[in-house]
Amino acid sequence: MTVTGLPHKISDRPRLQAATGHNKAVLLQRIEDAALKISFLQSKLASCIAAHPPIINTPYSHTLTLDIAQVVDLANGILSAFRLRLHNLGSGDHRHSTFDIARRISLDVYESLDGFPKDLGQLSSTTDYYFNDIKSTSIALENLAPTAWPVRLEVIFETNDTEIIVNNWFDRDLTAFSISLDLDIVADASHESLAIVASNPSTKAVVGHWYGDSEDSGIEDAFNSKITEQFSQASLLVGRALTEYFITTDKSRFDYSILKVTQDGSNWVINYTQRPKIGGVGGFNQPIEALQ
Repeated sequence: MTVTGLPHKISDRPRLQAATGHNKAVLLQRIEDAALKISFLQSKLASCIAAHPPIINTPYSHTLTLDIAQVVDLANGILSAFRLRLHNLGSGDHRHSTFDIARRISLDVYESLDGFPKDLGQLSSTTDYYFNDIKSTSIALENLAPTAWPVRLEVIFETNDTEIIVNNWFDRDLTAFSISLDLDIVADASHESLAIVASNPSTKAVVGHWYGDSEDSGIEDAFNSKITEQFSQASLLVGRALTEYFITTDKSRFDYSILKVTQDGSNWVINYTQRPKIGGVGGFNQPIEALQ
């Protein structure tokens, strides 16, 4: 740093020693002014460093232990931002049904997760049918026992319009529609993430009103089989999303890496590292701009 007016070279010393009268007073004043400027800048720099401490890019190890109640509470916090939707694709009387998991990104705006919506194919019992824009209104977990798995997932859907379109037969206008699944949380094969699996694959979707017992029993069975299959395929994806959600506090400033997931009785233990990002928000990475 060069401050205007400060004799900063060794050769400038003789000038000060040789100066007399007015010239010497001017040089001394310049030195005093420069000293004040340096003191001021040092103070600003100290305040800047205190407010924006240097980032040391060293990973720190952490351990997070969660019991059932904590898992349910944290999971419900993130599930409230998601929506399930049963719909269709194609045209005509033989459309494929679809199953979508989407995350809310703004008011009434949802974005499908990677790989969704899923094509459920042509659903059929005694005749072909498909779903018609059935959206979930709530998704929630509840404890079945204070210290034991499984937990229960309850998904409630709106039933405002005609929900099931049936080929060459009466369409189904349901008065109530929900899915109830008991879920176990396990470690994936590599012990790097939690996975969520249905502990009761035979659980049926609970509906309020069906027309025709024999035919609708087939529709319900076919639907439950497809939904259980989709939950099984999505179990690792959803489990990893939950695992990352549990450990992540500030993605703008830190990178996270899961080391190992293990079970201790009815608790889950997640070992992970947290590494500060170089250039992350709040880090003192651009001192000149920070000073200005």
